[in-house]
Amino acid sequence: MSSLRNRFRLLGFLLIAMLFPLAVAAASTPPTHTPAHTLSEVSARLATMQVPFVPNGGQWDKQAAFAAHTFAGTLFVTTEGKLVYSLPGKPKAAQPKMKGSADIGKGEGKHLRKQITPGWVLTETFIGANQQPLAAKPAGYRPAQAKASYMIGANNPQGSRPTKPLDSFERVRLGEVFKGVEVELRATGSNVEKIFTVKPHQDPKQIRLRMAGANKLALGKRGELIVQTGNGPVTYTAPIAYQEDASGKRSEIKVAYALNTAARSYGFTVGDYNPDQALVIDPLLQSTYLGGAGNDYAGLAIHPFSGEVYVAGSTNSTTFPGTGGGAQPAQAGGTDAFISRFNASLTTLVQSTYLGGAGYDYVYALAIHPTSGEVYVAGNTGSTTFPGTGGGAQPVHTALTYYDGFISRFNANLTTLVQSTYLGGARNESPDALAIHPVSGEVHVAGTTNTDGATCGKPALYLCADVFISRFNANLTTFLQSTDLGGAGDEEVLALTIHPASGEVYVAGRTDSTTFLGTGGGAQPTYAGGGDAFISRFNASLTTLAQSTYLGGAGNDYALALAIHPASGEVYVAGVTDSTTFPATAGGAQPAYAGGGSDAFVTRISRSLALIDAVAPGVVVPGAPVIG
Repeated sequence: MSSLRNRFRLLGFLLIAMLFPLAVAAASTPPTHTPAHTLSEVSARLATMQVPFVPNGGQWDKQAAFAAHTFAGTLFVTTEGKLVYSLPGKPKAAQPKMKGSADIGKGEGKHLRKQITPGWVLTETFIGANQQPLAAKPAGYRPAQAKASYMIGANNPQGSRPTKPLDSFERVRLGEVFKGVEVELRATGSNVEKIFTVKPHQDPKQIRLRMAGANKLALGKRGELIVQTGNGPVTYTAPIAYQEDASGKRSEIKVAYALNTAARSYGFTVGDYNPDQALVIDPLLQSTYLGGAGNDYAGLAIHPFSGEVYVAGSTNSTTFPGTGGGAQPAQAGGTDAFISRFNASLTTLVQSTYLGGAGYDYVYALAIHPTSGEVYVAGNTGSTTFPGTGGGAQPVHTALTYYDGFISRFNANLTTLVQSTYLGGARNESPDALAIHPVSGEVHVAGTTNTDGATCGKPALYLCADVFISRFNANLTTFLQSTDLGGAGDEEVLALTIHPASGEVYVAGRTDSTTFLGTGGGAQPTYAGGGDAFISRFNASLTTLAQSTYLGGAGNDYALALAIHPASGEVYVAGVTDSTTFPATAGGAQPAYAGGGSDAFVTRISRSLALIDAVAPGVVVPGAPVIG
């Protein structure tokens, strides 16, 4: 179930990218900069862009000298030159087993977000001919523009506090680890690179690394090194080797891994090369079990004026893991949220910050204030020590079971946490969508609130789920209004937008309720079966539900993105469907369901939600990028 859910989340990013031109046009002030990338392009480029190394400024155990936080996990470099890969856990299988994709998006799926396996630690140690560890002296190389700050939670004896901004580096040099062999480290969005430079007339066979925390080492069909862990395989790509002459001309050299499976160590065998020239060997760590862009981050936004790109998600605790290798149990810091800021060309990571308390903290939504550039994130937390909630609209964690929602506000530079607030009661609340009013700056958040299955006649391991929408002042110090939304079944909200002129609030998601509120007189007033998408429209104050409508056929239908036309006020909703009977497709650019598991759809509805104008599964609006 989790794999399908993640696939839908990734598709949601693509669909948002389709509607992005409409969303930008709805800003109250014309943008002075046109973003260079769609969100889908951003997702692809983030996986390959360079990630800086941050020195230890007191935020980690003193054994750590540097760390690089990639979307595939964190690489720590110890003061002795060991490489410690802190890899996140995987979602656990649903218990009891779900009956298929019809269960996706219900309360059970929301609950499973917190059920993940422990992370895993792999430790690489450089070793000599006698199998003894070789020490190295890590040093930052090539200063990077990015500065990092860390919000240290309740595990810190002084309580929650930020670190001072820390400089970062493009690479870390380990020096001459082997005789005549220098080692450098480089990190990107999804992998880690070790660069071995063998000086002339030195022996590359000296290079040997021992892998602690590996259950088994093996070679793949394409020459890759496969490291088996308790969470699945981690793969190092087949190495490359080359030499460059005085003119810079590069010659490729044959190279392969040489394994000692009993000792769980590896080195390299190298083909013929010129011993009078330096030789470079370059393997990449490429974590294959960690998933793609849909699993790595949950929020992505492009600033409407500067074009800067902001990414938010969740990652392992900043607590430095043990270097002995093996399984990494959940620690007191659990999982923290993070927010990162990139320049518009995606060539520089400008700033990052962590956000979290002693428990688990997950961020699912991100929004940028249209005038101040302040950054808002929302998600759920099990931390009773979440930073910055003092003075907030709800300063205290109140969930009696698992988690409350939270909203946090940062300055545009991500150097200051301005304010946080909890959001929740005795039930479990999890915000999934966030929007800022373009004029008032009021903060709107929508999500799912869960109760135990017994309250709605389900088995104990299941949950009942309704939608909530809440409204705060821009400072997050005053709670203005909240409302529930739903029917007798389960609902999940996946999109939220605000009309730029009227301030009316639109939400969309999925429901399996046949009694969903406000659908009478809607574009599709009755439930079609299988799990329908829904769209609902509220007045600006959230005191009146003006209209709802179902949207779907006999299969499964999910609304993942919303946008409002800046002139007509017409509503565009995009999502996925496996319904062969999706409504009003006749005359559309693609009138028939194409199959293949599910199709995308884009629907255009009048502002009142009372009339479906055109629907086309698997097709985009004119001028939008095409989904393959």
